[in-house]
Amino acid sequence: MNNILTEIGTLLTDRIDEEFEISELADCPILSLSTINGSLGASAEGLDDETYNQIVEKYKFNEILPSFGVDFTVIGYVCYGEFFLFAVFMRGEEHEVSPERRANFMELINSNPDGIKIRHVPVFNYVLSLPGAKRALENKSTMKDVSRYTIQAITEQCEGISPMTKLPRKGLVFKSLDSHYSFKAYSEHTLQNGLG
Repeated sequence: MNNILTEIGTLLTDRIDEEFEISELADCPILSLSTINGSLGASAEGLDDETYNQIVEKYKFNEILPSFGVDFTVIGYVCYGEFFLFAVFMRGEEHEVSPERRANFMELINSNPDGIKIRHVPVFNYVLSLPGAKRALENKSTMKDVSRYTIQAITEQCEGISPMTKLPRKGLVFKSLDSHYSFKAYSEHTLQNGLG
């Protein structure tokens, strides 16, 4: 519980004015594909070899990605045979690329006429907004009051049906647009049924 309060305290004091990209947290296998010196490497969390091979072949990743001539890693969910991009890392850079660079990278991947188009993990058209929590801080409310409001506000945004799986959403990922700070929030459904 202390870790949660510390994170919420950080969020509400140091990061209250930051905007966050809010995207889907899926209950699907994760596939990381890296190109290094023109060769493709992979790491698959929760993905069997047959599905991995089908995804690489379907999207022609083994041809398209090494052809860019730069070293990078793309990471995405594999849901029902579809690849949903959620992160891009460039070799030599310390942090994930910005949402704009990620979108440009996806466009580049999808510009190949021989490949099937990858999709992006759903990004919601709103940013984390906690005006009630900010007011509570300004009014010198107790951290318990502030954290209760904050947890409620975040978990309410987590509820709903996943556009990727058509099942109750696992949660959301909040990535700051101003820094490299991010956190995950799980839906009530996920918390009641286990993190999986």
